[in-house]
Amino acid sequence: MSAKEAHTDILNQVRGNFDAFIADRKPTQPWLYYFGTTTTHRKWIKGSGNKHWGINPDDLKGKMPPFFPDVHEVRIGKVKLPENLDARSLMPVITSKKSGVVDPTRTWTITGRERHVANARKNSLPYPMRAIQTKDFLFIRNYKPERWPMGAPLNADRPSAELDVSALENNTFYCFPDFDASPTKAWMVLNRDNVKYKWHYNMAFGKRPAMELYDLQKDPDQIHNIANNPEYATQKKKGKKY
Repeated sequence: MSAKEAHTDILNQVRGNFDAFIADRKPTQPWLYYFGTTTTHRKWIKGSGNKHWGINPDDLKGKMPPFFPDVHEVRIGKVKLPENLDARSLMPVITSKKSGVVDPTRTWTITGRERHVANARKNSLPYPMRAIQTKDFLFIRNYKPERWPMGAPLNADRPSAELDVSALENNTFYCFPDFDASPTKAWMVLNRDNVKYKWHYNMAFGKRPAMELYDLQKDPDQIHNIANNPEYATQKKKGKKY
């Protein structure tokens, strides 16, 4: 199976799940469907891309997003709405065959987060954050910047030479429990002191400032936080307003 065929297969699975959800709904039964930000929870096995789809990790060299270290190891039906539902349906957008901005009246998206893993931090504290994004800017408000966004470092406080590589790759709770275990996570933690890749580690696991602002036209990968840049004071003010 080629990478393109695999992409189509997975996309068809997602569409099938949604169709099954709609089909299972009783005619008089109201429903809500969460279509927000998601994270994949399929365990990624090292070498599976090459085994199943013939993807050579090193063929991706130079194609990785900048927040990933570009190294071998890392490359390796219409429904009547119930009276208490006052939002606008997303069905026209979801079912549209268009790309880009489908509905010109929908110009922004709101995202929120409280927790992923309940005991990622001491006393099961969450990491509350909110964000609003337009086609031009992303504004993020981190309400508890003194907390670790990816959970407590735990074993990551130890010297790299003392860390268990297998645990880093397979045990999510070994360190930073809000970041699922994987070969990439292991590589980044083990190389955190490398001057070349330290910023990748800090970007993935470090504490975040109270406010973040990104110019998506100039910085689509959201690397450079411009919240304190006076040239963007107007955009920051608008973000804080929401």
